[in-house]
Amino acid sequence: MAILKLYFSTLEDQLDKMFPGSKLDLINDPIKPGKEEVEFFGYTLAKARKRDTFLRLADKMIKTGSPSVV
Repeated sequence: MAILKLYFSTLEDQLDKMFPGSKLDLINDPIKPGKEEVEFFGYTLAKARKRDTFLRLADKMIKTGSPSVV
């Protein structure tokens, strides 16, 4: 989700009301592959794999309404 930094605290407050204890990670890029993944798969494939895993997780979380792991 892309939002202006100005609204981070508002979004965090709203998410905490909807999902108590949730936290925004403003630094982590969930589709950025790690060094080992890039070395093993190459950057393009490693990023595609991370993106696909993230999108599956996000879709599952949206459908079930709760945090999950893929």
